[in-house]
Amino acid sequence: MSNSFDSAVINLSDRLSRELLCIDPERKRNVFEIRLRSDAPVMLTEANGCRVLEMCGRTVIAEKQDIDETFLKLCEYSVHSHESEIKDGFITSRNGHRAGICGKVSTNPDGTVRGFSEITSINLRIARSFKGVSDKLCRELFRDSLQSVIVAGPPVSGKTTMLRDIGRFLSEGAGGTYYTTAVVDSRCEIALTESPLRYCDIFSGCDKAYGIICAVRSMSSQMVICDEISTEEEVRAVSKGFASGSEFSLSVHAKSVGELRKRRPFISLAKTGQFRYTVMLDGKIPCESYKIYETEELLK
Repeated sequence: MSNSFDSAVINLSDRLSRELLCIDPERKRNVFEIRLRSDAPVMLTEANGCRVLEMCGRTVIAEKQDIDETFLKLCEYSVHSHESEIKDGFITSRNGHRAGICGKVSTNPDGTVRGFSEITSINLRIARSFKGVSDKLCRELFRDSLQSVIVAGPPVSGKTTMLRDIGRFLSEGAGGTYYTTAVVDSRCEIALTESPLRYCDIFSGCDKAYGIICAVRSMSSQMVICDEISTEEEVRAVSKGFASGSEFSLSVHAKSVGELRKRRPFISLAKTGQFRYTVMLDGKIPCESYKIYETEELLK
């Protein structure tokens, strides 16, 4: 999976790209995030925590010009075309890697966020496609019939990766049955350029609620996949999808079962009575370390 790392770092400044492309291939496979802070050491998030990037015995520093150049490259040198993303604090690169941004926020007279007048930190999350990572889970969840499922977990636990591979498993008939599958990819990070979702119908870069309704009405999808449900409007769109006979595989952010039980989006989804299972990823080994719960039990 060093190819995923390489395709991510080409979004960084030319100087930092050259540095990072030279690190050991084995280490590349273990890096989840690359964090840049102006005039501070480059940090790599790996399975065993964050580590400073050192090359030939020296610490690699992200200079202000590296931050500025990286930001422009992520925007493909068109900041205006990414305004809506930037307001929400992130940019998704063309090849599906998502970068969180931080800095001096500029606001309109009414207090609403206009954007950033200065970028001081960038956290580039490396998107990877692990073919087959959901096979064991899917054979258990969909053994008898298609079911709706909630995938929950903390950051970098593999929620998006798991959903992506569930889409592959169902749409390609890996379990013996081909299901019409739609992916609502509002942030353009589920369907990567090297993604195995060739049999899926992709709604990318759109509002989640809109994409869900289109997937159900326009494509007659048996399964709709969507990442990080967070608003009541999105929950209502899911409810309408159930009324049309579709099933859903969705993700919700939560660090633990205890936190999940307090999350309003999860409670609203669970109360529809349509999600039989909830899969909790614990983040120890992305996509591999999880537990399956009966969703109804988590409401008690």
